[in-house]
Parts: sequence; C-alpha cells; structure tokens
Amino acid sequence: MVCYNDELVNIEDKGIMTDTSIQSNAYILYYEQTELVINAYLAIIQRDHRDLVLCLDTFFLIEKKRDLKSIKSINTVDTVLIPVPSNNHWSLLVVQSKNQTVFVLDSSGGTNKKAVEFIRSLYKKEFSIDLSYTKKLKHKISLQENGYDCGVFVLLYSEALAGGQSLCFTKNEIATARQRIRQRIMKAVIKSI
Repeated sequence: MVCYNDELVNIEDKGIMTDTSIQSNAYILYYEQTELVINAYLAIIQRDHRDLVLCLDTFFLIEKKRDLKSIKSINTVDTVLIPVPSNNHWSLLVVQSKNQTVFVLDSSGGTNKKAVEFIRSLYKKEFSIDLSYTKKLKHKISLQENGYDCGVFVLLYSEALAGGQSLCFTKNEIATARQRIRQRIMKAVIKSI
C-alpha cells in the first residue's frame, strides 16, 4: 500500500501498480479505479498549479457534510475544479471566483444541472455569492467518441484549465492520455516513497 497526497493506492486490490499494468497500455481508468486515479491526478495538478486552481476530490459532492469555509484556499484561487460522478459517467464542475460563474465540462455534452444548482446554493449559503450559470462556453471543447473516456476527459479538462490551455484535444492526445496519466501518477508515488 502506498499513499500519495492522502490518496491511498492499494497495490493488491486495485492492480494499478502491477508489472502488467505498468508495462502494458491497459486501461487504468476502469470505473472501479476512476475515483482513485482522478483524485491522485488532481492532487498532482493541484501541486503544480497551487496558486491558480483548487482541485476538490471526487467525494466532495457525495459527502454528507459539506463545508466550503473549511477549505482554506477556496477564496484565494481563480478556479475551483470539482469532479462529478453521475451514473457511471464523470464530468467537471468549474467555479470561477473572479467572474462569479459556474459551468460544466462534460465530454458527452451533458449539463449536470443538479450539481450546478447544488454548488450555487452552497456558495450562496456560505459566502453570499450568487454564481451565475453559464450553459454556453466561450471556448469549444472536445467530446468523447466512446463510452469509457469520461474520466480521461475530466483530467484533461482540469489540466488544460489549470495551465491556461485549450479545451480541445487531438485524437492523438486523447489516445496517449491514459499512459501519460499513469506515468505521472507512478512518478509521483515513487517520489513520495
């Protein structure tokens, strides 16, 4: 068992760190592993872009006790990234504090209105901030062409927003993203040992 930034990586149970999964291009983002991978990779993005973004974990929207005020840097960053699980699908909820907006990046084109309304009401209650909801994005985004890349897209969107890059990805970037994500997580885990 290895821990990276409070994310537990269990070698035996998850199979993430076995020789075969490291050496092959097998999918690392199976649904049962998606939460673990998303949380670990968002921790890396958070580490690399600490002053620009706050990456909340996959449990934020499903935990019973949600307290935004206890999250120290929530008002000091421009962008808050929240991965949203919904019926075997993942999307990314984005709060931009500077212009007080919230929007969803969904690789299948969904809007996830429940998550948007929840975060709007939470910001209103905790900070008296009325976030406006933006359906139409200024920038075009890439959409997935299969039924299993949503977790990869959440991480690519997060990385792009944190780095001020385009939300459009080439087919080659998407095809190699799993391997790159796996390698960055493994490197971070090994460094932390």
